[in-house]
Amino acid sequence: MSSPRSRRRCALVAALASPAGVVRAVRVAIGQDLWSIRNYTARFGAPDAVMSYASIGNLSGLWSPTDYGSGVEYADGALAGLPARTALQLGLELKGHEAALAGGDLDANVGALVAYVASLAPRHVLVRIGYEFDMPGNLYVPEAYKAAYRVVAEALADAPNAFRVWHSWSFAPWEADGGRGVGAWYPGDGLVDYCGVSVFQQAYGDSELGDLTYAHAMADFCDEKRIPLIIAESTPFGAGVVEPYGTLWARWFEPTLRFAIARGVVLWSYIDCDWDSQPMWRGMGWGDSRLEVRDALAAKWEYDVLDPYPNATRAFFSRVSAARPPGLGRREAVYLACYLPVLGLFIAFLMPAPEERTRPRAASSVDEGHRRPFVLASPEAATVKLSDS
Repeated sequence: MSSPRSRRRCALVAALASPAGVVRAVRVAIGQDLWSIRNYTARFGAPDAVMSYASIGNLSGLWSPTDYGSGVEYADGALAGLPARTALQLGLELKGHEAALAGGDLDANVGALVAYVASLAPRHVLVRIGYEFDMPGNLYVPEAYKAAYRVVAEALADAPNAFRVWHSWSFAPWEADGGRGVGAWYPGDGLVDYCGVSVFQQAYGDSELGDLTYAHAMADFCDEKRIPLIIAESTPFGAGVVEPYGTLWARWFEPTLRFAIARGVVLWSYIDCDWDSQPMWRGMGWGDSRLEVRDALAAKWEYDVLDPYPNATRAFFSRVSAARPPGLGRREAVYLACYLPVLGLFIAFLMPAPEERTRPRAASSVDEGHRRPFVLASPEAATVKLSDS
């Protein structure tokens, strides 16, 4: 019998499937502010998830708009008009509130968060609890962070549509790790539904801040724990400033997508915004990562990321297949765990009765080479329909 946690993961995998059930290279979340999301959606349509941010200290940005200088954060506004299949990916800041959480002083806020998440059902909500826990700028002391994380994670267990994300910034960790790496901040088994990594300068491969080594290390750690992976934040740092747009796809997008495919990433969260127009980021060299305003990038995004497999992404898979390690990937393993039992029942149902197996088959006018693959709508109940093309 599957565990509640595995059933929740299966439910999220099913929810992230496109309406037609097609398989793409990776699912996409878009952020990280209200207008960036709306501008992206106007060009490309609804993404699989949208990103927003809030602090456990006041929860502003959930049901009312707020602007910290990095664009308007407004989860309800970002979800307005989007289909229920579009999930919310929420970055929850704990910084400065660790002791209050552990001491019970913020129980009312935690309760309000859980109620808000539950109110969005059947929409799925991925909560990055104390995101980028190992980033030096966040100064999360491991033991204090883990205690605060557990308070929120245990409370979110009461919301069946909530998924707890443990998110590393995936560069060299803050020295507080004591040489233990990300494991110093690991809150414990049963409290993490998804692991997350950030991908910024690392994807270029030649940044002074490093390459994807730490992202792979995080993925390896979570592989050992059998926890699936998402890219929780990403953007091509310096787009149009440090890196010309003409080389951006080959230098940043393709390495990021290769990482996503090789590590079985369930969701790729992309920050699609004009960073230099926002006061918090202006002058820091982030550039402008908007896809919808650059036709060449938009066309590649649609062809290699958004188009259904096995159409456009078939060509890309042929170029990057060497990046996938041998054996079963995480995404395939999750799909098999969810759907293989149902598939077995379906095959058994289709098997002819013993007395019918020796009967000659009647001629069929159906071109067997053009049957459409069946699609499982959910792990619990599958409606299988075979139809002619």
